[in-house]
Amino acid sequence: MKLSPEIRRIFLARSLRGMGDGCAAVLVPVYLLELGFGPGEVGAISSVMLLGAALMLLLLGTAGHAISLRTSLVVTSGLIVLTGVNFALFQSFGALMIAALIGTINPSGGDNNVFRPLEQTFIARVVQQSGQTAAFAYYSFLGLIVAGVGAYLAGLPDWLAPVAERTTVARVMFLGYAALGLASLLIYLRLDRDLPDSGLQKARPLRASRRRVGWLTSLLTLDALGGGFLLNSVLVLWLSQRFGASAGTAGTIFFANAVCSAISLLVAPYVAHRFGLVRTIVSTQALANVFIVAAALAPSLEIAALCLVLRSMTTQMDVPARASYLMAIVTPDERAAAAAFATVPFLLAAACGPVLAGFLMQMSDFAWPLIIGAGLKIIYDVLFYCLADRIATLPRDGEHVGAEEPAPHR
Repeated sequence: MKLSPEIRRIFLARSLRGMGDGCAAVLVPVYLLELGFGPGEVGAISSVMLLGAALMLLLLGTAGHAISLRTSLVVTSGLIVLTGVNFALFQSFGALMIAALIGTINPSGGDNNVFRPLEQTFIARVVQQSGQTAAFAYYSFLGLIVAGVGAYLAGLPDWLAPVAERTTVARVMFLGYAALGLASLLIYLRLDRDLPDSGLQKARPLRASRRRVGWLTSLLTLDALGGGFLLNSVLVLWLSQRFGASAGTAGTIFFANAVCSAISLLVAPYVAHRFGLVRTIVSTQALANVFIVAAALAPSLEIAALCLVLRSMTTQMDVPARASYLMAIVTPDERAAAAAFATVPFLLAAACGPVLAGFLMQMSDFAWPLIIGAGLKIIYDVLFYCLADRIATLPRDGEHVGAEEPAPHR
């Protein structure tokens, strides 16, 4: 797949941010535990992180069409810098809650934040539709690989413990997170050299396709509610409480997860082409949820880690397929708003998971968060399989009820 200079810059920035997100997702809960916070407080901060991301995306969906994609990416990269500095300087619960709300750290270790809809819209605009699933797969592949490297590096406080305090090393790493944000900002500033702002200001608010996006986001909300119990930060807490896993051990597990997930994304476009978008989304997620249940019931850290790695081989394969599905059911000028509005309920629902998971783990070391999360996501799989074609063919505003349109291939 030949990449234009614009897409290469997007992929490079995605990779830098992915490394920071992967590291922070493991580092934040470990750092907070080191400061003396309990699972409930760690879960609350993780939930506020997702809530802040949802508010940012809501702003993007309502007013983001008035500014260029380049400007939005530059401004949000500035927030990465601010977030890293805030976590490096402040240690009180209130200050960290504020930093979590206005910041960009993602407790899932991925890009469920304001960057993903902006960059997916950019990719959809530059890449032909026939190549979009592959482009989204490569986009996610790069992010996962470097996120795995970042997760592995989250073990630095443990490795350097003989020569430096863990909290001191963690603060320096948060400054490194800020530096990655600054590098991304500089990359986004170069986008206008090859693609002027006038070419980026074609987005419109979500109107004609809002019924389709509304139905889809209703299903995604259920999926996100389950996913909120399975975020990397929650899994780190569970591994620490259930098996006494250190930051280095957790980082190694999530590094292996990221590598397996990234490899699976290379296969995803071929699977989607062979079996269809809907079947790819549903079947891969159903298998991933089976492995989550197996991890929850595992008697040892080694078996739990193996189940998590096996889960990672399919859990990300729905990402490019779902992105292609969403872009296919909306008009081109609504893609940015649709991606934003589809992600907002996802983040709001996911924000409920970490705080509830934290309180559940305070009461018991049994893997209730994993069981609940997998159960909710299985229900979503069934509903999405039954309703996907119906959602894709709902009439747009202004169309006759009987208007027909081919649905994305099942």
